[in-house]
Amino acid sequence: MKLSLCMIVKNEEKNILDCILPIKSCFDEIIVVDTGSTDKTKELLNNTDVAIFDFDMENDFSNARNYSLEKAHSDWILVLDADERLSNSDIEKIRKEYLDADVGGYFLKRENYVFSKEHPYYTDYVLRLFRNRKEIRYTGRVHEKPDESIRKAGLEIREAEVVIKHFGCLKRDIEKFKDKSVKYIELIKEELKLKKNDFEMWYVLGTEYYKSGELVNAADSFQRSISLHPGFALSWSALGISYGELKDFNKSKEAFNRCIEIEPYCAEHYYNLATLLYKEDKLDEAIRYLQESLKIKEAAEPYYTMAMISYRKRDIFNAILCCKKSIELDRGFKKSYLLLIKIYIEQNKKMEAREYLKTAHKIFPDDELIINTLNKLSA
Repeated sequence: MKLSLCMIVKNEEKNILDCILPIKSCFDEIIVVDTGSTDKTKELLNNTDVAIFDFDMENDFSNARNYSLEKAHSDWILVLDADERLSNSDIEKIRKEYLDADVGGYFLKRENYVFSKEHPYYTDYVLRLFRNRKEIRYTGRVHEKPDESIRKAGLEIREAEVVIKHFGCLKRDIEKFKDKSVKYIELIKEELKLKKNDFEMWYVLGTEYYKSGELVNAADSFQRSISLHPGFALSWSALGISYGELKDFNKSKEAFNRCIEIEPYCAEHYYNLATLLYKEDKLDEAIRYLQESLKIKEAAEPYYTMAMISYRKRDIFNAILCCKKSIELDRGFKKSYLLLIKIYIEQNKKMEAREYLKTAHKIFPDDELIINTLNKLSA
């Protein structure tokens, strides 16, 4: 089965090559539709052999998406945005495990990074892998999705164990998104005049407010979504995150507890509540929810948080174990290396500290703290 990558872009000179080049060889073709870039996006793409097309989307994202689909020739299509990343191993997994199934498309897990590129702040699921068929097309001027057309075609939709990493919400880039979000917010508001009871659209409006730093408006939009669909866990989770940043910890905890009631099998909800309790210095309660999270799914971040709590409680043995487990689960989780190295130095275990410093330096060769600490220990 052949696989096409389809993208729409505008002014993505900082992202486009990082998105495409590492995975270029994994696709039979790459289709990029430019909707009016004024930076070097197209110039950079001209130095690759991807297929580039121009399109004036006239404030309708579905039209642009569908134009990209029309240009694809493969059996299956995968859709990415320029600020998203997908690993080579996950694309190979898609080829080996999912393209032969008798289904119309797949939801992929998307990890959204807000405070750093080291760990996701929240996750959602997006339908990005589907068959290349004429009846499968995007709908919606904003928050465009192919889901409805796949279901209308009588095709099944499943979930693939594949992860997209989304870096477009990073707080350090918030100024870059304000102008973009203002325009997108206005489009969503126009759409909501026609679909005022669309709980998903209210959620999308909330995420745009959140990305632009308008936390109160974000919380209001998530609440409107919840009023229309009280069982929509994504809006409850986003509401909890928004209230957390507004320092209204009681409302934040209420929202995360509601998430747990709705989706008791989701590790992320327990972890979100644990991090909130940690911020409130309620360490024993935080440990309890971290343990629940890890029972459902082991991940680097909860183990790191457990290590931090153990370190604060002076349980050094457990702090070391949790750091090592975190690193075992994610070799690139910098914070666990730094904490583990700090503990070893404090314990005067220079050989162990040097060993992990050397490993960390290979992974993060430009990190000044790691370089300086390694130089001090080697002196």
